[in-house]
Formats: sequence, structure tokens, C-alpha cells
Amino acid sequence: MMDNMSKFIEKSIENTYLIVTNRKTVDEICLENKMPLFFIEPDELTDEDIEEMIEYFVEKEEYEKCSELLKLKKK
Repeated sequence: MMDNMSKFIEKSIENTYLIVTNRKTVDEICLENKMPLFFIEPDELTDEDIEEMIEYFVEKEEYEKCSELLKLKKK
């Protein structure tokens, strides 16, 4: 059960990353996924939310994504 929850969380963070970095639109993600999940609404993303996403990508060793998110945090 927890494994499914982890997958939902991972997908939600990935989808939010794609939106905030302008790689995909909400519409594209909705069309591609039966159940589109988001970490948080992109318009409501705070520095704390971005920091949580960065921590997630650090654990996955996806440092390019961390770098992009860090730039968003400084705005």
C-alpha cells in the first residue's frame, strides 16, 4: 500500500516540476494521465514547496532539476 502512495507522490512531484519549468502544460499532463496528480497548484507554489521538491530530486540524484528549481526559488 505504501508503495502505491510513494508512486503517487513521485508522480505528483514530477508533474509539478514539468509545469513549473514550462516543459508541459496542465492540459498535456491531464491528457497523458488517467489521474493527473500535482504536488501543489503551480500558481500557489511557495519557496518551501520548491525546497521540498529539491530535496526529493537530490535523493534521486537529479541535480539538473534541482538547479532549475533553485532558480525559481530566487525569483
